[in-house]
Amino acid sequence: MESVKPLKHDSKVTLHHHPRSMAADKPSASLTPTPTVLGKRPAAASSSSAAPPRKKTHSSAPFVATLRALAQQLEDEQAKQDAATDKGAWVTSALSIIKEGGKLNRTTTDLALDLSAKTSALKSRLHEVSENLNKLSSNLAHVSTQVAEIGMFTTELFSLAQYTYDHTEYSVNALMELHKDDVAGCAEVRDALQEI
Repeated sequence: MESVKPLKHDSKVTLHHHPRSMAADKPSASLTPTPTVLGKRPAAASSSSAAPPRKKTHSSAPFVATLRALAQQLEDEQAKQDAATDKGAWVTSALSIIKEGGKLNRTTTDLALDLSAKTSALKSRLHEVSENLNKLSSNLAHVSTQVAEIGMFTTELFSLAQYTYDHTEYSVNALMELHKDDVAGCAEVRDALQEI
């Protein structure tokens, strides 16, 4: 910029400016306040009065979006793991219940089979005893019948023996009556008759 000569009160002022400084001396359209009308947006500045381009800076929006996507992915994976864990927990519980129920069922079944086998054996033994008792009862009845028959036969024998003795005594007495003169013979016969 060249030097400015002193001005006289009655003389015209002539300023010589460098061409590059001419644009700087003009007021910028962006710095001039624009009256605002209600309901209308202020008019955009013309391209000729646009502000000089700023220095390019790296935007953080993609990085933030990546972080958000990663966080969402982690949350989804954690939710899946939690769901899998919950599912595994109830499955484990169900399998445990089935295992314990199976043990109890097998124990009860084995006990029932054992008792059934013992009961069947007792029934068989009772049937055998009953048959033996029936046979024994039949044998006892048969023996009782035989005893009764033997008793009757014995009674008959006693009767026959008494009859025989009576007949013998009668016959001997008749002979002794015929030979009563033979005292010694009658005494001997009488002693023999008493020994019967």
